[in-house]
Amino acid sequence: MTDTIHDVPRDALVRHLRDSLGQSARLRKEGGSALLTVEDSPEPGVESHVTLGLSALPLRLDDGTMAGHGAEIVLASVVGEEGAGLLADIAQQVAEHGKALVPDMILTDALKGRKGIAPHLPHVLLSAPFLWNTPPAPLRLPERLVLFLQAIPISEAERGLALKQGAERLEDLLEEAEADILDFERASVA
Repeated sequence: MTDTIHDVPRDALVRHLRDSLGQSARLRKEGGSALLTVEDSPEPGVESHVTLGLSALPLRLDDGTMAGHGAEIVLASVVGEEGAGLLADIAQQVAEHGKALVPDMILTDALKGRKGIAPHLPHVLLSAPFLWNTPPAPLRLPERLVLFLQAIPISEAERGLALKQGAERLEDLLEEAEADILDFERASVA
């Protein structure tokens, strides 16, 4: 019998993630959440953390219907930072709120008051993963389609800009400013 996390075959998720993020992946529990951590990914001195199991939760779209897909969240952090803990907190909030995760979604106040991150970065933008040479692509499982979304801590001004001009515009600004999204103390670009 396949080991599962909320009815999603864990081995299929782990195998898929190792193929894109790195073979040194290790399973761990952080704050009650199952995570996969990969050291030196996407570069030396950086860790990638991925939720394992969010994609199987029954999450709803804004119109109240059940989402036909699931999503796992990927967060990169400098080794020694609180990336795994931050991601576990985000996962817990997603599980409690029951809202489907989609690209360009903003999780308002997801990091508010959280140690390990600057107070001016309380929100999280979920985007298509772009830090990795081979980012995790959507995974088709018999049960559902699993998307992988990168978590980027953002400021209130950045959130406002994304709401007015779109998340893609914010992503462009972050790139133009060469903002270090691995720096949980970085200045806002908006």
